[in-house]
Amino acid sequence: MPDKALNIHGDATAFYDLHPVLRALLIADGTVTMAIEAIYRERISVNAISQAFISAPDDISLLGVKRGEEIFYREVELVGGSTDKGYVHAYSLLKQSAIGPELWEQLKSEKIGMGVVLRSAAQSSFRQVVHIGGGNLEGQDDCVHRSYSVQIEGDPAILITEVFNLKAFASGYKS
Repeated sequence: MPDKALNIHGDATAFYDLHPVLRALLIADGTVTMAIEAIYRERISVNAISQAFISAPDDISLLGVKRGEEIFYREVELVGGSTDKGYVHAYSLLKQSAIGPELWEQLKSEKIGMGVVLRSAAQSSFRQVVHIGGGNLEGQDDCVHRSYSVQIEGDPAILITEVFNLKAFASGYKS
């Protein structure tokens, strides 16, 4: 659980001042796609922005990857089907050698959220939130983010950072 103040990267946003739905999503270890669909009662589209094999720009200790090693990069946006609201922007790094071939094909699908795939196909996966902070990777402060790691059969396999648009979560959920 994060400290009361999300005083990370100079952002003084208080965790407990965030919308309760957003607080729950930030600490959850499950799929946010399905949770947003249930809470806001709208279908969520997974829109792929980019995905490709890249060379790791630095060592990534949470994945056991050294600088220059090949990893798979995926960037998607979770968008409301009826409102066209951009709820979440997600960046993922996948270590192919830690993921079986069948699961690999499902995970790199451009139309399905990774959390949904992991929930149904990777019964021996473990997710752990490793960071929660204010702002995003481009320095904007109208959002909060979290990063979590995924182990599959005990091996580090995926690192995901999700950036949550504060405006999308400002309004109440549908009852």
